[in-house]
Amino acid sequence: MNKNNIKSLSLWLAIGVIGLLATSGVVYALSGNFPIGIETCNNCGFNVPASESSGEEVLGSGTRFPHGLSADSTAPSTGQVRGATLLSTGAGIIGTTLGVGGATTLDGTLSYLELTEAVTATDTIAIAESGKTFYISGTTTTLTLPAISTADGVIFRFVVSGDLSTDVIITTAGAADIIEGTLIVAGAAVDCEAEDKITFVGDGENLGDYFELRSNGTNWFIGSSGALSGSKMTCSTT
Repeated sequence: MNKNNIKSLSLWLAIGVIGLLATSGVVYALSGNFPIGIETCNNCGFNVPASESSGEEVLGSGTRFPHGLSADSTAPSTGQVRGATLLSTGAGIIGTTLGVGGATTLDGTLSYLELTEAVTATDTIAIAESGKTFYISGTTTTLTLPAISTADGVIFRFVVSGDLSTDVIITTAGAADIIEGTLIVAGAAVDCEAEDKITFVGDGENLGDYFELRSNGTNWFIGSSGALSGSKMTCSTT
């Protein structure tokens, strides 16, 4: 082989090597992966922008992740948008108090608590108290339900928890005749049709007498109920 052929072959080999490297660079830029055989290079060096860390955007390792979450309190780099920081409290994952029940907290243990209130005086019930059980005793005389127009999905339970000094009335806002359903009193069904109040009668109440009310935004419907003695839990219209 003459010298000219050798030079020509060397030139083509050099062009081939440059082309292979260029192709590998394009593949890496598009997919983040090198063609087989190139990724095992132990001495390859790559430029990472000064504003980024090689363990964050390129590899996605460490405590920072490139798709909306960060596991530490480090501020996002310029131009990045990240989701909320994940917290770890004790053995739990999310160290926060939820607005459900009395004090339901995810911090390694989960406590299931019902909202309750010991009622001993006249009161107006708020929509935000939905799901609450009202334990009634003492000198309570009237509990007024919230306006029906904004009470869709609201539910309350009323329970006699102590001696009553007088009758206790649970009434609709504005005395609207919108209570519907059936009370179970001394094992008998008491029909409540277009009523505006339910009364625990104070001279014969029994601890544990109770009823539930739930709303669809138009009416208050009686749910579960029970009273020991006849005529000691009634429904009526003013």
